[in-house]
Amino acid sequence: MSQERELVDTNRHAHEHFDHLLISGTTEHMAVVAFTVAAIERAVRAGGKEKTSHWLRTLADRVDAGQLTDPPP
Repeated sequence: MSQERELVDTNRHAHEHFDHLLISGTTEHMAVVAFTVAAIERAVRAGGKEKTSHWLRTLADRVDAGQLTDPPP
């Protein structure tokens, strides 16, 4: 499986996890905050503060550019 295909599939699964949390009564805001904090903690542990900071800045730039607005099909 290509990395791009794996990323798309994993992203789809992440959205499914969000959906399950919402069905169980968790608010979307809390689910997003919890997943975001967990992702940042893991990124820092795996790649260090500098790489994580760069990754977060890149994500912010993509949001500002309108590139991260819709989940994959």
